[in-house]
Amino acid sequence: MTESARRAQWTEAARTAAAQGRWDIVRDCYQRREQSLADEAVTPEEAARLLAIDREIHARAQLAQTVLASSMRDAAAIRQRLAGLRRGQGAPASDSRMILLQA
Repeated sequence: MTESARRAQWTEAARTAAAQGRWDIVRDCYQRREQSLADEAVTPEEAARLLAIDREIHARAQLAQTVLASSMRDAAAIRQRLAGLRRGQGAPASDSRMILLQA
């Protein structure tokens, strides 16, 4: 197998791993590809193909980071709400679904 074919194989494996959220495998594929790139020059056509896939993987990584950050914010809000409930404060008035009656 040629170095070019190996780079294509590692790049495709990285794309598949990114689609599965297996970022450790993505990192490993890129490390292997990086070594190959250091050993042999790349044609402009190959570079364009690899770069197109790299952009796709980068977009997936950004989406995963955005989703993770959102999930972490949601979890923090839930933790704060639970902490308030444990302290007996209950939900904030704007979020409460209870009707308060005055005597």
